[in-house]
Amino acid sequence: KGRGLMVLEVCKKADFICEYVGVAVKRKFLDGLFARYKHERMLYIMALDGDVYIDARHRGGIARYINHSCEPNCAVHRWKVRGSIRAGVFALREIRAGEELSFDYQWDRKRGRALTKCYCGSESCRGTLEIPKDFEEQELEEQLEGHWIVPKRTDAGKEIMNRV
Repeated sequence: KGRGLMVLEVCKKADFICEYVGVAVKRKFLDGLFARYKHERMLYIMALDGDVYIDARHRGGIARYINHSCEPNCAVHRWKVRGSIRAGVFALREIRAGEELSFDYQWDRKRGRALTKCYCGSESCRGTLEIPKDFEEQELEEQLEGHWIVPKRTDAGKEIMNRV
């Protein structure tokens, strides 16, 4: 869990809390950005749309300190202002003074990447920051269950195994 961000006064449902700001990064540069941050414990990158992301690591606002929760009290909404997409944090319900802000990061599952453990501690915690598989993906995985070859233990030594 990260630093966290708390409000000093009561926020009503639908109140604008703050904007998520940082450096705009095109999708084609995203892999390089992740490579640069691979040893960092915290990431402050948010998708604006399919091609633009916000990197708030070095030049970001306070919204970057809002932690994830599976039962969030805030949501991020995107809207256009003079042709530019912006991301704002809004209250989903009344938030008490001194309460920590949170939103659901809803990370996409990436093949080959380990799931990220969730530490929110809410009653409905799903266990990871990644969103659960949709029904079709779950169904396909069940259909493919048992279709993978399990290698048999051999004394092959250093030879190449499963060579066709």
